[in-house]
Amino acid sequence: MYKMIAMLSLFTSIWGGSSYIAQENITYMLDLAWNYDGTRLATVGVHHGGGSTQANSYGYLSVVDTVNRVELFLSQPQSGFTSVAWSPDGQRLALGSFDGTVWIVDASTGERLTNLYGHQATVTDVDWSHDGNKIVSSGNWDELVILWDGVSYQTL
Repeated sequence: MYKMIAMLSLFTSIWGGSSYIAQENITYMLDLAWNYDGTRLATVGVHHGGGSTQANSYGYLSVVDTVNRVELFLSQPQSGFTSVAWSPDGQRLALGSFDGTVWIVDASTGERLTNLYGHQATVTDVDWSHDGNKIVSSGNWDELVILWDGVSYQTL
């Protein structure tokens, strides 16, 4: 709860009290991360398209240029995202997802590059090593922590 309040407060302060994303469908902003030089902000979460069923839900990844205050892209795949981390070179994003995979996407377009499979439930957190050669992912429900090669994307 405190993390959500802090994220919304930070997000609101960047945009001067108004959000750049239409708020009527966003129900959960689950994580955000700055790139290495603080000029881009990635946010992830889940939209609900109406109704009470999971079928009406879909995820989102938004990347914003915080200098010019413009959204660079908004990606909305079926899977909702729980966590986001920038690669040290700023070229890729790792995303934890409800579908049990780690998504690797191009940070300039949001295009999915690959998925990493190994978790048996929701991936709750992801991070890159400082040199970009490793990715770590964890899941609360499957009690797994997986170390991945950051180049070949194989488990280590």
